[in-house]
Amino acid sequence: MVMASLRRLSTQMNRHTVRSEYLISCDGGSSRVRKRAGIKMIGEQMPARFYLVHFRSQELAEKLTFGLGKLPPGTKIDPREVVYRILDGKFKIDEVPVHSKWTLNFSIVEQYHTDSLRVLLAGDAAHRIARHGGYGMNTGVMDALDLGCRLAALHKGYGKEFLL
Repeated sequence: MVMASLRRLSTQMNRHTVRSEYLISCDGGSSRVRKRAGIKMIGEQMPARFYLVHFRSQELAEKLTFGLGKLPPGTKIDPREVVYRILDGKFKIDEVPVHSKWTLNFSIVEQYHTDSLRVLLAGDAAHRIARHGGYGMNTGVMDALDLGCRLAALHKGYGKEFLL
């Protein structure tokens, strides 16, 4: 049996305890669950840092492009100016819902579960890869689907815990 204590991050209140047979950690590359379970990641950070801007522009609705630019570390960034520079021009940006800086990581856990096989890791909690395209989400979804199938088979008696 696994016990997890949950709380609302915005208020640090409303603590709730959940008990279950298994806990699947899908809490990202900086996984608290992985760290608490003592599972180490092996691999390295790449020296490159990236800046991601998601924006909406009705004016550019018909135009698709991909741009790259270099930004020195510590640069204060205006996401709209980055978009204008990379796409070579000014146009109306209706919204910038997401913008973030990130460092490329290539790492994987030493093992995908605790020795008890009760805490299992998936997605970025288990492996960090280049975020281009699906931002790692594709492998996270595949991990969750795979673990779901394995847990269902185990629950129905089709195999032993070696499936995990």
